[in-house]
Amino acid sequence: MASAEEKHGPVRALDLSARGCWNRGERVSQDWVFVTHVMNPSHFYICRVAKKKERMLLWRKIDMLCSEDGALFASYDVLHTGTMIFVKWKENTWCRAVLKEVFQRGLEKPVMRCPASTVSSVEVYFLDYGFSKQLSFSFHEDLNEDPIHQLNQCLRKVDLAAEFELSCWAPQAVRCSLKDIVPANLVDGWSPESCAEFQRVVGTKVVEMQVFGEESDVLLVDLKKAPMDESLCDMPVSLREYLVFMELARFRSPVSWNSNMVSCGKRPTQFHLPILPVVGMAISAVVCHANTPSDFYIWLVDSTELKFLNTELQKYYTEFGPLGQDLEVCCPVLEQACVAQYDDNHWYRAQVIGLPSARQVEVKYVDYGDTKTLSVKDIRKIKDEFLALPPMAIHCCLVDLEPLEVTWSQECKKRFQNIVGQKLWIVVTDGPVHTEVSAAQQLLPVRLFDMSSTSGRSCNIGDLLVENGLASYKVTSGNEAKYTESAVWDPPLESHLEGESTQWFAHKDVKPSVHMDLRTALQLPNSMKDLRVRVTHVTSPQSIFVQLQQMDFSLKRVCEMLKEEYSESEAAQVEWKPKMYCAAYINGVWERGEVCSVSSSTTVEVLRCDFGSKVKLHPDNLRLLQPHLVGYLVLECSLAEIRPAGGSSTWTATACDFISSRLSGASAVITVKSSNLQWPVPVVLWCSSGAGQDVNIADVLFSKGLALKDKKPHALTLKMLEEAVLQVENLQEEQVSWKPKCCTNFPEKVKKKPYLPPELPQCGLMQVIITAVGEDGVIYAMTRQAEQQFEQLQDGFRHHIKTLPRYNSYSWKSGLGCAIMGSDMFWYRGEVLEVIGVHAKVRYVDQGLVENIPVCHVYPTVLCEDVPQLCIPCQLHSLIPVGGACQSDSLDFLKELLHMRHVNMLIMELPVDPWGNVTVRINLDGMDLNRIMIHHQHAVVDSTVSVKQEQMKISSMTELDNWAIDTAGIEDAEVVPGRFTYSDLPGKGQHFRVQIKHLCTPNEVFLSVLPDVDNLDSGENLEESLKHVNEAVDTLLPLTDFAIGRACLAKYSDGKYYRAELLSIEGYNPTQVLVRHVDYGSDDVVPTYSMRQIPPYLLKFPCKAIKVKVAGFKAPLVNMEKERILYRPEWSIKAMLEMIDAVHGNITASVVSTEPEMTVLLYNERGVLVHRALVEKGLADED
Repeated sequence: MASAEEKHGPVRALDLSARGCWNRGERVSQDWVFVTHVMNPSHFYICRVAKKKERMLLWRKIDMLCSEDGALFASYDVLHTGTMIFVKWKENTWCRAVLKEVFQRGLEKPVMRCPASTVSSVEVYFLDYGFSKQLSFSFHEDLNEDPIHQLNQCLRKVDLAAEFELSCWAPQAVRCSLKDIVPANLVDGWSPESCAEFQRVVGTKVVEMQVFGEESDVLLVDLKKAPMDESLCDMPVSLREYLVFMELARFRSPVSWNSNMVSCGKRPTQFHLPILPVVGMAISAVVCHANTPSDFYIWLVDSTELKFLNTELQKYYTEFGPLGQDLEVCCPVLEQACVAQYDDNHWYRAQVIGLPSARQVEVKYVDYGDTKTLSVKDIRKIKDEFLALPPMAIHCCLVDLEPLEVTWSQECKKRFQNIVGQKLWIVVTDGPVHTEVSAAQQLLPVRLFDMSSTSGRSCNIGDLLVENGLASYKVTSGNEAKYTESAVWDPPLESHLEGESTQWFAHKDVKPSVHMDLRTALQLPNSMKDLRVRVTHVTSPQSIFVQLQQMDFSLKRVCEMLKEEYSESEAAQVEWKPKMYCAAYINGVWERGEVCSVSSSTTVEVLRCDFGSKVKLHPDNLRLLQPHLVGYLVLECSLAEIRPAGGSSTWTATACDFISSRLSGASAVITVKSSNLQWPVPVVLWCSSGAGQDVNIADVLFSKGLALKDKKPHALTLKMLEEAVLQVENLQEEQVSWKPKCCTNFPEKVKKKPYLPPELPQCGLMQVIITAVGEDGVIYAMTRQAEQQFEQLQDGFRHHIKTLPRYNSYSWKSGLGCAIMGSDMFWYRGEVLEVIGVHAKVRYVDQGLVENIPVCHVYPTVLCEDVPQLCIPCQLHSLIPVGGACQSDSLDFLKELLHMRHVNMLIMELPVDPWGNVTVRINLDGMDLNRIMIHHQHAVVDSTVSVKQEQMKISSMTELDNWAIDTAGIEDAEVVPGRFTYSDLPGKGQHFRVQIKHLCTPNEVFLSVLPDVDNLDSGENLEESLKHVNEAVDTLLPLTDFAIGRACLAKYSDGKYYRAELLSIEGYNPTQVLVRHVDYGSDDVVPTYSMRQIPPYLLKFPCKAIKVKVAGFKAPLVNMEKERILYRPEWSIKAMLEMIDAVHGNITASVVSTEPEMTVLLYNERGVLVHRALVEKGLADED
């Protein structure tokens, strides 16, 4: 066979289609695929990962058919175009294909049919890969070569029986096209660059494919990166958007793509907010970048982390240069955190703030404040460890200063920049950050004082600019709001809002009118769980003011009405009194307010009705509020289940300052803990931490020692417990007073109702604990809130229910609610499933556990019947158990893997029936449970399930702002490990000395290139580094993340640790991991306690053991040896031992080929091929 040229063309001779692989009736479906062949972005082929077993069976069947004598061509056979044949694609790999063209010897044009003995070349189309290939056959008559023998080396025929057997396998290659994109140049069509870039970013990796529809037997799709991929993967989130961004394609409609949009509903990686100094504090700082007096950045002098951070940045992004390709940013989006190169060729943390063109980005260096426009090639993805530190440059503005004109003059800018540069300043914060400004653009109002003034007194730079006629003061004589810091931490609205029962924050004297449809007063939704809010003002943990995000439209409309009503109004003489409602002019915006107190004729303290804070205003800035505008759109909350530390009844100033600095302006999620109209409203408040996970603010205060857990059960729970106690006592009294009318004891019929179904959460991501796995494979999960409620119930049962009713004979029915006396002699809520003799099969409704217990431990009473079941039944999405039902080994595997384990659960679909199962996907330490089940052959993917696009959006913790909440002690950040590198072998034909490290088979070995004596490195080598590591092995951290391919240190049988790569998880009780020692080539199964995290400096050494294939010989076709290698039975043990003896001594190697795998020839010290001994003894065949 000579050269091969890949082409493609349609094949219509066979009616083999891949229909049925995807559900065409649904709007959008998804699947895991890999790309087999690319013609252009509108014409490529994929194979489904879920059909891997089907492909393996197909290849085995083809190999069996090709090994039969009937598959060989004879001289009388004729080749017809359009017929199926078998083609040898790679060594020992046969594939089915279709003859597209046949060329006969001596003719230039293709023929329809040709005798097998006269075929010169053929063009075949591979049905299972989607591409075509030209095969040529050389034949020399003078050498007496048999043309049929040459043909049978590459082709085999398919008879009718074989074709019938293969008809059950549809072609594995499915033709696809990226939806709604066309070439950037419609005249020239798809450019070679677009096809090359398509192949580069997709490669051979498994990607997620979204199917939008079908057109003329072509699937319209988009390829996306898998959600569980590491951030170092260079596969873009969306291949369509990437090609458009690189200007290699464009959408059919101009509005189909927005550069600001983040694919898959995911937010870009962002930095935490900078930690701002306390209001009124004087601190030393340096101005690191200045634009204008109202736009400059400062460094705090007492901050020392920046130098260390820059050192680590340069170490990672400069010294580890080869990793830069994996860190390239394909599609930058606004507000994305990244690392950008500066003019000095050093790398610094940055944030994307603009996209001026397709290949350029505008970034802001977050630790310095300056901006720059760069090429996309000059930015890199940022590692998670570099996100832990908030931006060091604090954005500031001079307070009470404004330009003489609309904008700052050039003279003022230059003067300001010259004054503040290269000098130490005393910075005094003067007021809080404006909450009306977005978190990314907030400014800290400050005053700058120069302490190095020769006059002996501090110099205010604002005064200096005003004296030089470059700026002016804002008018503050009663015309602007002055924020006051209150030393009283009591709820400011408690006295105003008591006794309201019909409407939250609605004024009692307001008469109904048509304007009330605008919702000028706050109305809480029916569901009090997972409410998204915005924190506007924080006084203490007992007084937190929030705005419901669903009321944003009403708030905007109220502001517009106030502006229309009062923008042209004049001040009037009004005698202001407390509890009067007013329209207040605050910072240039009209707001609703309520008068709190009048301290003088020029100062009125006003409560901001829609924000919760207090300001002092001049009476000229107040107007009487129209009755139809009276109301509040802010909710005052208090953190439930905690109390002040130290035994005090009031919160300390430290706790108040801490929670105020962490929550002011943040987005959060609250759950109201009481349905009664209490004030402030007790809530559980969750806010995103610096690590991107939701944390309970009450838990944060508790971990800081600023609060204590309130052990008192909730009032509603106490009431329910009292009812439960009465039910148990009444049950005992009934049994004592009951007397039979005759001697026969008839069982009493039970009529108790079942417990309420569980409250189902909304679709999205949440953290749960797995409490049980049912016999039918149903997974029972409990949310964090349900965990707390379950503990409260159990504590109440233990402390309040002291009696044990006398048992009577009862007639039970399946599904009835009951009370269970467990084996631990505690009460539980349960459900009767069936009664078998003297035993009852029950389910604990709050945990999901199923047990067979004596029927005398089941009592006909329902405890806390108003509390729904606390565990949620779940089923895995798009997964079918092997055999159609969960087998015992599969259930044992799930129980061992999940029981009482906290996991991340993505809710995909809610059931129509409230008693039904919730469809979920579960993530275990970065690994998808679906993939784990498929890998261990406990389940297969259900290709008929289609998930709606809106249910795929993750809308829980990823939609919250990342605020710098200190969660030290709650969670530990793990260093992101690297990958090993391999050194390149010399070029083809060059001979080099090697040492054989390990043999897998006689023709598959691990070798190490021996360095020349003249080129030995005098620096520290790998052996010395490992020696130092083993001497200080106690300082190494244990490995906690077991991702496939992860670099680590593994303990060998000699008690020392060596570099290793994680291959797979072999067992779970105890956990056993298969690793490969990368410097020796051997595999080993080790427990997790024998693995350690690898120090970063050990990654700079390339792996010593390189896997190669030895050319020139293969396993014998006829092998008479009985002792075989278990994992490769085609080789005998004797051949293995002979090869081990042959590779001892001075061995040299020469590279033969690098594709599809590295192949070499091995020579002994006499220059003879080492495999000759195996061939001569009949242990191997020449290849």
